[in-house]
Amino acid sequence: MRLQEKIGVRSVRLALGLLAGTMLFNVQAQTASDTKIQKVEITGSNIKRINAQTASAVQVITSDEIQKSGATTVRQILEKLTSSSSTLTDVNGSNSFAGGASSISLRSLGKSSTLTLVNGRRVSPYGLADGAQENFINVDTIPADIIERVEVLKDGASAIYGSDAIAGVVNIITKREFKGVSVNGALQHSLKNSHLAKERVGSITGGIGDLAKDGYNALAHVEVFHRAPFSARNVIEDVDDWYKKYINPNFGVRSTFSYPGNFIGRDPKTGKAISEPAPNCAPENLSGGLCVFDQWARVNYSPESKRTNFYSSARKIFTPQLSGFAEFSYSKTQTIYGSTPPLLQPGSSSTWYDGKNQIVRNFVDPVTIPASHPSNPYGFPIPLRYRFADDVGVFKNIVDADQFRLMFGLDGTFGAWDWNAAFGHMGGKAEQVMRGSKHASNYLNAINSGEYKFGGQNSPELLMRMFPTIVIGGEIKTTFLDVKANRELMNLGGGALGLALGVDIRKESFKMYNSQNILNAEIAGFGSTNFDGSRTLFAAFAEVIAPVTKDLELSGAIRADKASTAGASVVPKVGVKFNVNPQILLRSTFAGGFRAPNLAESSNAGSRSSFANNIEDPKRCATAIAQYNILNASSSSVDKADALTARGLGCTVSVGNLTVTNPDVKPEKTRSYTVGAFFQPSKNFSIGLDYFRIDRRDEIGTKPTVQVLSNEDNVPGSVERLSALTPEEVRITTRVKELAPNATNVDFKVPKIAAIRSRWENLDKTRVSGVEIDIRSNWDWGSYGRFDAGLDATYNIDYRGWDTNDNTYTENLVGNYLNYRYKAVLKFGLTKGSWSGGLRINHQAGTTMVTDKYDKINSIAGCASKNIPAEDCDLASDTTVDFSLSYKGFKNTVIGLNMQNMFDRHSLLNIRAGNAPLRGRVVKLSASYSF
Repeated sequence: MRLQEKIGVRSVRLALGLLAGTMLFNVQAQTASDTKIQKVEITGSNIKRINAQTASAVQVITSDEIQKSGATTVRQILEKLTSSSSTLTDVNGSNSFAGGASSISLRSLGKSSTLTLVNGRRVSPYGLADGAQENFINVDTIPADIIERVEVLKDGASAIYGSDAIAGVVNIITKREFKGVSVNGALQHSLKNSHLAKERVGSITGGIGDLAKDGYNALAHVEVFHRAPFSARNVIEDVDDWYKKYINPNFGVRSTFSYPGNFIGRDPKTGKAISEPAPNCAPENLSGGLCVFDQWARVNYSPESKRTNFYSSARKIFTPQLSGFAEFSYSKTQTIYGSTPPLLQPGSSSTWYDGKNQIVRNFVDPVTIPASHPSNPYGFPIPLRYRFADDVGVFKNIVDADQFRLMFGLDGTFGAWDWNAAFGHMGGKAEQVMRGSKHASNYLNAINSGEYKFGGQNSPELLMRMFPTIVIGGEIKTTFLDVKANRELMNLGGGALGLALGVDIRKESFKMYNSQNILNAEIAGFGSTNFDGSRTLFAAFAEVIAPVTKDLELSGAIRADKASTAGASVVPKVGVKFNVNPQILLRSTFAGGFRAPNLAESSNAGSRSSFANNIEDPKRCATAIAQYNILNASSSSVDKADALTARGLGCTVSVGNLTVTNPDVKPEKTRSYTVGAFFQPSKNFSIGLDYFRIDRRDEIGTKPTVQVLSNEDNVPGSVERLSALTPEEVRITTRVKELAPNATNVDFKVPKIAAIRSRWENLDKTRVSGVEIDIRSNWDWGSYGRFDAGLDATYNIDYRGWDTNDNTYTENLVGNYLNYRYKAVLKFGLTKGSWSGGLRINHQAGTTMVTDKYDKINSIAGCASKNIPAEDCDLASDTTVDFSLSYKGFKNTVIGLNMQNMFDRHSLLNIRAGNAPLRGRVVKLSASYSF
């Protein structure tokens, strides 16, 4: 065990001991005063109740906790949950079908299996589907400063909310009423490097009316957010040595693919090697006798983000029996991903699937510049290493998106019924506008004809023909009507029997589209996405709560959903709550759940041409590593650059995939179980302990690429390969044999992969189980202030996917790469007068680097083949500490300070890292003023 891992475990043990001691003190110091119990409405039920504890576990995150966590955005709030797992963010989404957005995933079941609500109702999904399959809520569109609290339901709730409520429900509850004006602002950046984590956010909230006195209230809130971008060059000195050693030895080294380029070849008459820069290379760009380019200044490590989020609501009491409400929210986001100028890489090839003509396309960069080309000074064909840096600023990926929800509703009483109804319309649209990919024919024509002048002046019109603008767009719209009512029926031994009934109708449309040049397969290496569909969904639901005795409460719910494009889903939920005594409550639930196929999966006509990146080709990886080792041992900078290319030819390949929609696909179904206890020996101290298990079946997907490749010989036709090696592969192999004439295993036995064909199917299953702990405690220390302490923890027992090769569950993947055995957050706070401070200790277990049994490249043996010692072939446990402090001693003003990672823990050694992970102390200063 590493030293840092030992320190992390000891820190957590010490903190746990402190927490246990303070909780014991709290129980002993219980006061006699009690807070008056009020009727509350809890996420996970349509029935209002007096007792906030239900058969289901609900985690509540207050606005005070949000402030102490240092979170600036809703994404940052939710990713701090111990039940959350890695998912899409706008920072890492540059290569996603749904760039510019962030999602939430609970229990590692995916972004489309976690339902996100705002004030108990759905919001519009993002305008683009991730992977051209998964619809999800972009949590970046929800303003953080207007949040009253976040409630997280930690079991299945499809019987209450319908589709997607499988892993849990996140209900973001905004301020219901506001009067006056409040202005808020926050500045954040890293103390390690001012470029890191540089965020600015400001908001203003205004409201008029008092519901209790005036019978109405209206509020409006505007939030503006900006995150500054930075490149790899900005942080080159902050990257840990292990990254440069294991991941990218050339990190920070300027590239020989430059502007105006380098001629690398041989004189066909004399055989003399040629390695010299093209004419007019600037003196400051000459290095080692070649012309170089600082591509790291263009590698976008963190994109620029601009967001404006607007939220407004109004409430009016018409009579004691009738009131009305309205909400309108709108969000506009822009995310700008910079990119390096494209390369002329002699002999390199790319393949992609032409979905329109159902064929594989192949593109090969010119191996040589023609002898007649005006930029060729030699009079014979010669390779040129070149970067199209005529205008570096045009090569970007800009994602513009907007989203809205408009809703009107009424609630009131009619006889014994309390009822609520809402009608609304919501939608979202997003477009990724990109430049940098090659128009296959226009690009080759411009080079071979001599129209493009290497290192010279080329017109914007020519550059646009060679590297045209391409667009991936999507739009989703929903019109909805829901009505629900609840009442009390007969009296039982513990109180009145509660009943809720409701209906829900939604009309949805969704389309994803591409620019015509993508649809025509004109862009080298670029697949297309194209579908357009609509449907109507109907649902009816019922719920009962039966307090059989004062200690035993039974609950049940059932919901039937029917989509116009698919069959019906009927799912139940039952719950039991038993008060052993006033201090101990036992609870358990069983729930059925479902996720209806979305239109990206089930429309009548549609397809997705995509790429799976960083895939190991089991028939070529060993050869690629052998070539890498030989080239990397050379003293030539050109050979070292080719070494990384060689490794990528077999170990980190991109695989084309054509996936078609399937109108016959069925809903995904789940069964979930929870068993737990809630212990509250005093009003100031509570412990919640819950076991959960979720079994999901009929998962919609395609067979994992790694499994298809591992079984290629047993399923003829499942993998389509090129007919021959590419010129680039021939060139590199020839050079390897020059450097090591006696080397073996340096010839590729099969050509590279072209494509895999598939369609959406009900293929897989997943099983997850674990235990969650929620401990809360607070007490009055008199003149020392009020102290609070808590622990949130998730301990994962089992996580199994489905192995389509063996037709059984996989091995238990808990403890494998990024499937953490446990996560825990310890929280401490102290409030005294105008001062309030907090401390958060965040800890997560280590993992192996292996994904599953098919992953050989990241095993101990795979690490050894890459000269990585066994002790570095895992991901260590991690512990960080966050600090918060606020002061409200000035009139109407609150000033806050947050420091994340206050002990400056370094990034974890991770041999599977993409971009170099960067971490340091991050400071946020905030202030708010109300009048």
